[in-house]
Amino acid sequence: MTFHVSMTRTQEGFIKALDKRVLEEVLEVSPVFSSMQETIFNCHCPFCHGKRRNHSKQTEKPHATANVFQHRNGEGLSFGCAACRKVVYSVHQLLCELGRSDIADWYAQKRYDFDQCCGRGWTCPNPSSVKQEMSNKRRCMREKAALKKIINQCAASGD
Repeated sequence: MTFHVSMTRTQEGFIKALDKRVLEEVLEVSPVFSSMQETIFNCHCPFCHGKRRNHSKQTEKPHATANVFQHRNGEGLSFGCAACRKVVYSVHQLLCELGRSDIADWYAQKRYDFDQCCGRGWTCPNPSSVKQEMSNKRRCMREKAALKKIINQCAASGD
């Protein structure tokens, strides 16, 4: 969900399209069978693998127990599984929980490149390249402040 960020319709459309594209690549997508209006598509849950225990049979069949849906207050798509009750409200968070940090960073970079739709207030953090750049800027500012302090102390002492 977005916190303190106003989102334009263009940003919302881009995020939803990017979310759908990424999730279709990462998850096993099935035709929609849900009656929920917000459901975009159904899929096999990557956490419980869509397995429900059927006590009348000895085998477990994988079912499309999860769905991807438009979160009412969110900025993109969310994931929920009816079998294991796992709910993830952010595509970036889902990718990280699945151990797909390479795709998660690519996803964050795409959102940043479009209109800086990530970072503080968004459900997606800044990409690692931007985090590194911001860290370098903060370090330079600290070094500059320390140098200025030393210069002021030298000037005050008369050296």
